[in-house]
Amino acid sequence: VVGGGDGGFENALILAERHGCRVDMLMRSSTYRARDAFVERARRHDAITLHPSPTSVRAIEDLGHAARLVLETPSGADAIDVACLFLKIGFGPRLPDIAGEGASDFMRVDAHQRTSIPGVFAAGDVIDHPFRAVSHASGQGARAAFAVAHHLGLFGQGKDCLLYTSPSPRD
Repeated sequence: VVGGGDGGFENALILAERHGCRVDMLMRSSTYRARDAFVERARRHDAITLHPSPTSVRAIEDLGHAARLVLETPSGADAIDVACLFLKIGFGPRLPDIAGEGASDFMRVDAHQRTSIPGVFAAGDVIDHPFRAVSHASGQGARAAFAVAHHLGLFGQGKDCLLYTSPSPRD
């Protein structure tokens, strides 16, 4: 999780507490902007690592099954391998060099929320979209979720990854 505000800490806690994930937290600022209660819970959680601040992601390298984040930390260069990356960095994201595309303010995606990096999808404020609103980000997230399911081969193999409520489109 990249971000030191309430959103970043809250997402890290949800991932660790509810989903059993190991979480690395990276912050661009040397000070946390999150509520003290969130920061203390994260510090005490064994599955959450708070990296030295400020830490910047300088590049994202495709590993096929994961991604390597190339970091700039107060103690020098470092790298960590991650399965997922959550950017919780506010309204105006500043992205690192992503697979040689060059640093920019926004990620470019196609109609299925795919980036130019195979297996990497993006939605919400991190993409350049003329209508920045929660409703649009939610729709983009849903589109990305379907695209990820297709990418992972979860459709057409007897694996139903959709949950319908009544009335169902199947009715």
